[in-house]
Amino acid sequence: MFCERYMPDLLLSQETYMAKDYAKALEDTFVELDYMLLSEEGYEKLKQIVLEMKQAVRGTTAKLEAAEEREVRTIPFHAGCTSCVCLITEDTIYCANSGDSRAILVNKSGKVVELSHDHKPDNDGELKRIRAGGGYVEDSRVQGIIAVSRAIGDWEYKNPALL
Repeated sequence: MFCERYMPDLLLSQETYMAKDYAKALEDTFVELDYMLLSEEGYEKLKQIVLEMKQAVRGTTAKLEAAEEREVRTIPFHAGCTSCVCLITEDTIYCANSGDSRAILVNKSGKVVELSHDHKPDNDGELKRIRAGGGYVEDSRVQGIIAVSRAIGDWEYKNPALL
């Protein structure tokens, strides 16, 4: 929900987007959105989303309890999501993904074109990146736990000093 709500405006606000460097703008947006989760601004935005979810269940006058507000701070560390975004211009389709969300294009004759590639821990490039960051891959999973090697959130598996 966080990505759905904030990614479009964040993309449109990128200097690289305004300069029509769309591939870089998508990359910048993914990274900035991920770091936003750790900021005070991101905390407030996550808190609002959690409140809306609780109100949908408890009623519109419900408020977050203190323990629930504290729990919101842990969301970027213990939760994450994959993402796949396509930006279409007059002559080009740009695709950016994180994790194993996929995009394909099927033309009128039925030919399938893969627009994205999964970020799996045992892919050569991903394995090298994970090891360079001090992590390991066991049973095709980062730290033996998570099945994708890139995600928005899941900060418990990231070394911010190396990003």
